[in-house]
Amino acid sequence: MQILLLSDIHGHTEHLVKLQDAIEKADLVCLCGDLTSFQGPAAALRVVEAVKKPLDQIVAVSGNCDEKAVEESLTRKGVGIHGRVRQMGGVSLLGLGGSLITPFGTPNEYREEELASVLERAMEETPATPPLVLVSHQPPWESCADLLASGVHAGSRAVAEFIDTHRPVACLTGHIHESCGIEKQNGTLIVNPGALAQGRYARVVVTKKGAEAELGTL
Repeated sequence: MQILLLSDIHGHTEHLVKLQDAIEKADLVCLCGDLTSFQGPAAALRVVEAVKKPLDQIVAVSGNCDEKAVEESLTRKGVGIHGRVRQMGGVSLLGLGGSLITPFGTPNEYREEELASVLERAMEETPATPPLVLVSHQPPWESCADLLASGVHAGSRAVAEFIDTHRPVACLTGHIHESCGIEKQNGTLIVNPGALAQGRYARVVVTKKGAEAELGTL
């Protein structure tokens, strides 16, 4: 499966126009949170529609800068996978929206134990067959994807523990714009494409044997 990974779009749909060729070639477009900047369902769905791809070839989770109502609207649209396992093209995709609590009081935040509960409940309700891909706006703790400009790691221990336990082939993430990168930890490929709002994205290839990725810039 070829995935075009887009995160932290923040309403900048003009970048989607520039990516149209890559969108058409991808088997799946993954929107990894922060579709908007502190806006609700209408703004988020405008981003989904701007992808210009059949809805069964898009998956999405909300980010901390999306209003909480966005998650439900994505689910109703048929693209939301927060707290759900979806089978697509022989790949199991598990979604996790929102982020840990930030100093900024953003609208869609959770405690560590809440993130852990969402992940484990999803696995109990719909057991995932490998290969498993975790789509999480919140990156895991102590990875290439969670390093703030200050040098402090701001990832989730719950997400990291889930990865250690369930060993997905990939964790597709975002949230921390300055920490774009690719890293393999114990067999799991962690990919933070950076913010599409700043022209950044990633291409990911998932097979039964694992995953590979490359970063791109407009």
